[in-house]
Amino acid sequence: MTSHDKKGDTGEETGYYLGEVSHPWEVLHKAGYEIDFVSPKAELRLLMDLI
Repeated sequence: MTSHDKKGDTGEETGYYLGEVSHPWEVLHKAGYEIDFVSPKAELRLLMDLI
C-alpha cells in the first residue's frame, strides 16, 4: 500500500485495483492469517472504513 499518488517525479499516477488486494486477502484470510493494511501516512484508513 502507498500514500503516494504519483510515481516519483514522472507525473504518472499510481494506485491499485481492488482485486489486486482483495483476492490475496481472501486466500490468506481463509488460510488463517490476520492481515493488517498500512501506509506510511496512515491515509489508507479512509479506504478501509468503506470496506
